[in-house]
Amino acid sequence: MNQLQMGLFFDESSVDIAVSESGSWNFPSFNLREYQRLVTEARAHISSVPQELMPFFLLGVEASEQSLSQASTDDLRPSQWRAVAHFNDSMWLELNVVATSFEGSGAECKVRTAPRSKVIGVYVEGVGSIIVHGWLSTGDCRYWAEFLPWRSCFFRPSFRDGVSVIPEVYCRWENAVSCMQFSSAGDKVPSVPTVKVNGREYVVTSAVYSREYREGEAWAFVRLRDWAGPSFTYDQNIKEMEAGRKERGDQRGTLAKIRGEICVLSEMVILADHSSL
Repeated sequence: MNQLQMGLFFDESSVDIAVSESGSWNFPSFNLREYQRLVTEARAHISSVPQELMPFFLLGVEASEQSLSQASTDDLRPSQWRAVAHFNDSMWLELNVVATSFEGSGAECKVRTAPRSKVIGVYVEGVGSIIVHGWLSTGDCRYWAEFLPWRSCFFRPSFRDGVSVIPEVYCRWENAVSCMQFSSAGDKVPSVPTVKVNGREYVVTSAVYSREYREGEAWAFVRLRDWAGPSFTYDQNIKEMEAGRKERGDQRGTLAKIRGEICVLSEMVILADHSSL
């Protein structure tokens, strides 16, 4: 009997959202005039924004208008037209309170947390989305806010939503980080190590390091024969992401060989080590 500990079976409803229609995760394609029209329409409908959210949307629309006023029709890079609004601590705290407690109609709010960061998103139909990233790892917090005159893909179900964070010292999983095995495998299935945490085995696909904090993205896995969804080699998965059919970083369905048996990555957790070196 094979003694591989495969973790929980991957729910088929999650498989349905792992791969979607072409382009759905990518930045929409616009020329300058089309983008200007979207921002103009957002300004025209700004009165539909709930009052408690109005300051944030005004900030976003005004930043977009200023950015577009400096844009050139010769610039074919839409990223150059996207506006970053300036947020401070008090604005962040106010938006956090509003977004987490908002119960009225007219706006869609979403909050995603990670060990040392947080993302707050608010969407109002006919106006657009304000997405604010907060890096909260030190006393000097930093914020990055962007206005998009459409419904951001941030509001779609994501593999990053509700991810479990497991405290685990770095020395327990550092030798299991397998990003090099995946990237060098190309269209072949790499043999990768695992780490067992709380009785369950994981494949650690990536990690970030600093003196104050270490974090690894660790994936549970199932046998290929038990997997109900599509599967991909590393290169195939990259192509799916570039085409917009999968979210960036989504490794669900990626093939890996574990102790000689072909398996599929299924569900992500974060291994976090907050101890100072």
